[in-house]
Amino acid sequence: TYTAYSAVQATEETQVSISVKGSPAFKGPAREIRGMPGYQPTGPDFKLPFGLGITAPVGDFADTWGQGFLIEVHGEYELSQNFAINLEGGLYTFNSVAGDSSLSIAGLAVGPRINLPLNNTGSLTFFVDANAGAYFPSGETGTFGFNAGAGLAIDLSPKLSILPEVSYYQIQTDPTVISFFGFGVG
Repeated sequence: TYTAYSAVQATEETQVSISVKGSPAFKGPAREIRGMPGYQPTGPDFKLPFGLGITAPVGDFADTWGQGFLIEVHGEYELSQNFAINLEGGLYTFNSVAGDSSLSIAGLAVGPRINLPLNNTGSLTFFVDANAGAYFPSGETGTFGFNAGAGLAIDLSPKLSILPEVSYYQIQTDPTVISFFGFGVG
């Protein structure tokens, strides 16, 4: 990470030229640099992250079901630097405490995502999201559920990020409410 200071106040139209070890790294208006006045992403407004992780049941659900795995795919449409609409599809598995069976839940949910850059370059961003949708426990019809999560987006390059995240899920079934945490990396 490099930090540059200027004696002149930058505006969104200020032309910036950056070279690293003699090689051009960026040339264009300041508004194309995350954290600068008037920042406007020039790349795609749509992201397609995916993640893997573990599930950890809580509450009454944990009396019968133990840890399992999760896989999720997100479709994220950025409306601004700080706000996006998130569509996620996932598969969540659990192993019975007795060790004699397993449970799978497929889900599809949508909701808002708030992005809060933690540095001037935007390469480190804290995010929170909340989603609601339909979940399909194995052997049952679809039912309502929601999740809320928080994590970090750590940019490794302009098109590649790593996203550690923790989320809480609650799915309404009769007679049990399915509650669990998901710990994932995307």
